[in-house]
Amino acid sequence: MDSLSAALSQHKNDGLSTCRSAHPTDNVHKSECVLTFTSSFSPFGVFTSLSDFSCFAKEAVTLPGFYLNTVSTRVKVVYSETETEKQRPNKLAINLEGGYQDNSSKFKTLTRYSITFAYGSHPNLSFASSPIDVNCSLATLQSDPSLLPLHSLNPDVLPSALSIINHKGVAVVADLSSWELNESVPVSKYAASLPFVNPDKKISPSPTSWACEISGATENLWLNLSDGFVGGGRKNWDGSGGSNGALDHYAETGKAYPLAVKLGTITGDPETADCYSYAGDEDGPVKVPNLKELLARRGIKVGDLNKTEKSTAEMEVELNFSYAFDAITESGKSLTPITGPGYQGLKNLGNSCYMNSAVQVLFSIEEVKRRYGARGGSADLFDQGLIRSAMSSREMGGDVLTQIAKLGVALTSGAYAVDPVASPVDPDTDNDTDTDTDSAEYSDVIAPRMFKSALASNNGEFLGGKQQDSSEYLVHVLNVLERAEQKGIKSGRLDEGSATTSKLFAFNIDERIRCVADNKVGYKDQKNNMVLTLRIPMDKAKAEATKCDQHEIIGEKRKADDAADDAADADAKLEVGFSECINAWKAGVEIEKNFPHLKLNKNSAGVQTQSIANFPPYLLIEMQRYVQGTDWAPKKLEVCVEIPTELDLTGLRTVRGEGEELVPEEKEEEEEEEDNDVDRAPQLAVASVNEGALAQLMDMGFGKNGCTRALMTVGGSDVEAAMNWVFEHSQDMDFDDEIKEGEFGGGGGGGKAGGKTGEAVDETVVASLVENLGMFTAEQVRDVLRVVKTSERTADWLFSHMDSLDADIVALKGGVKPPAVLEEGDGGGEGAGENVMLDGEGKYELVGFISHIGKNLGSGHYVCHILKDGKWTIFNDEKVALSESPPLKHGYLYLFKRVPAGPRVL
Repeated sequence: MDSLSAALSQHKNDGLSTCRSAHPTDNVHKSECVLTFTSSFSPFGVFTSLSDFSCFAKEAVTLPGFYLNTVSTRVKVVYSETETEKQRPNKLAINLEGGYQDNSSKFKTLTRYSITFAYGSHPNLSFASSPIDVNCSLATLQSDPSLLPLHSLNPDVLPSALSIINHKGVAVVADLSSWELNESVPVSKYAASLPFVNPDKKISPSPTSWACEISGATENLWLNLSDGFVGGGRKNWDGSGGSNGALDHYAETGKAYPLAVKLGTITGDPETADCYSYAGDEDGPVKVPNLKELLARRGIKVGDLNKTEKSTAEMEVELNFSYAFDAITESGKSLTPITGPGYQGLKNLGNSCYMNSAVQVLFSIEEVKRRYGARGGSADLFDQGLIRSAMSSREMGGDVLTQIAKLGVALTSGAYAVDPVASPVDPDTDNDTDTDTDSAEYSDVIAPRMFKSALASNNGEFLGGKQQDSSEYLVHVLNVLERAEQKGIKSGRLDEGSATTSKLFAFNIDERIRCVADNKVGYKDQKNNMVLTLRIPMDKAKAEATKCDQHEIIGEKRKADDAADDAADADAKLEVGFSECINAWKAGVEIEKNFPHLKLNKNSAGVQTQSIANFPPYLLIEMQRYVQGTDWAPKKLEVCVEIPTELDLTGLRTVRGEGEELVPEEKEEEEEEEDNDVDRAPQLAVASVNEGALAQLMDMGFGKNGCTRALMTVGGSDVEAAMNWVFEHSQDMDFDDEIKEGEFGGGGGGGKAGGKTGEAVDETVVASLVENLGMFTAEQVRDVLRVVKTSERTADWLFSHMDSLDADIVALKGGVKPPAVLEEGDGGGEGAGENVMLDGEGKYELVGFISHIGKNLGSGHYVCHILKDGKWTIFNDEKVALSESPPLKHGYLYLFKRVPAGPRVL
């Protein structure tokens, strides 16, 4: 009897009876450990349980049972010169045909499978079967003498192993490995009704006779589809291109003929022709469905032409090829790669740069690293409390705390660090040489698939493969963490006395509304804001001495004389001072509001101002670079903002004036007129929500009733929570219906009694919510359900008010319970209660920022810069390097750290 047979015979009763086959709908982890980023490419590979399909590193196997051992190796692929040329990118994409390819195309993978088992109180994996030939049938494997002991002991072992081998696996399903910089090309709205003049003008069928009608140039020529004018193309940002003849002609003809096609790109398939719209509301590549007919009227037979010139997209890629997302440069600088604890890059999973940038910024914070990172910088991947506590569980793959700890250890331990290239990255050279560096780099890149899936929290947008708003995602992560950490504190996985992560960023905004009729004032607060969003006042912008260039964000190398030309260009970028953005935020806004305290005329003008109630340890400031254009399409503000590295916001703190006369409680007025026969339910609802918040939501294009319903559901003023509710419920049949009397109990979120204290509720609904939500008491659920009426809105309301749940429930029921105020020395500590807001002096220093390249937040590319040990570092997905010229003016989301000076707790 061989050693495997002997071991199986000896331990046949030690947990070796359960094996099951994986179905297509099962989550099968087979290429990466659920607790670490140990992959099948590690020396011992990974071990997938045949009972629940969880995957572990060898050190993490703690439970007895059968396991499929997967070990992979890579072999370098050598391409011929012709094949290498074919791989040269011709479109702005990653891992798509014609786009930039990551290192995965440089290797082929060889994988070896075998079956082993763990047994006893301290499982070991000493015994393994012979390799499984995946090309053999199940019947052949069952008769293999080397596998017969396994089959004899448990006939389900081999079918289970084969089902796992043939399963796509979670990694493959989630690995959305394609990314494109630009959105799909739209159909021009001018194509159908495009004017056609000078019908007798024909274009020669011979490309050799084509020439610009102004300069005589014979390359980069554009044909105006309306009047047949042939002109040179416009200059590119690097000085190349044409004479601008075609664009100048568009302006000279009164901008009446906006569409043009590039001669030399026309082939038998008109879809491939390069068409462009000069119209101000399009100004970009477009599709012209009737192009073939328009060209025929000019005497051009598309079937007789071949492509002789590059399209604008291909030219743009060629201009960008020098940096190509591989050479991390800034303004032509060559940067030094850096590695080690805190300098770990992350693989782009396909449009996941928004996530990578947000995560790197989050883990630059010491408090987050202490909670979720490697203990004391230890390289021991299991020396972390949350990882250790998860090792005996079978629900690790989707557990939020486990997955963020897994990622945190990887980022802070240096365990997956790759030695950087000895010389700086040169933007003008191709670094794809046949070296061990390529292999090591590819094999050790951290791919946070499980983190992305777990943190998506059933949010289809973040779970999918489209580009997302990095600022919105960071707030989403903080909200998901808040729920998970509250649950972790209750279960004992986290210390009860520490503040949750979102508290490090949370601040309240006080809104002051002054009634112009009698100068009385009222205050409302927006609770638990995570980001301070600043509008960029373009009316305060001034021309810059040198042109702002967003390509500097990831470092486009540009010629000095081209930059000088850009500076003199009439379209030179503008610059706005940061102080102007702050002044715009705190400036008063005139509103028209219903003031119930006015006896004769309840409608009056008002002035609304805002201030900050507390200054958290970290402040996220978002520059509102993307706004809604007149056509409701997202529009980017081409402007630079002078961002200070030190910030004093103490002037924004809420200070209530002495002698102010407050507006009486609206409840008293309502009680006087409660017998009125007029249906006032919609007006009451509007009066109970924040007018500024309502206006913001309506500005996004949603109806008043739907926006009001969203705000009422989440408490009246929280725009972020209301926006999430709108996205989830905008397709509801009753989303924009008129708000019915009693729908919110006559109030809801505004401090008015929303339901009688003793009013009966459906206890089956209460029990169901308590069980399904898993983190609220029956009393909490009952109180909220009594007011908001439906189970769905009850769940939304509870999750929207977790930071100060008990106080908000009191307010919802008609009482008032302000947040606890703990000055320094009161002994409250930073974690003293759920209703505590961290506060300190409003002075901050800049420690990180996220930048975005692209036309809107749903496309393009994100990178981040982080200040570490006094030096700026750029994180561009898996590439990490020391930064020489951080593009502070181009940032989208900035992270400021409060300077340590007398912190207090509010």
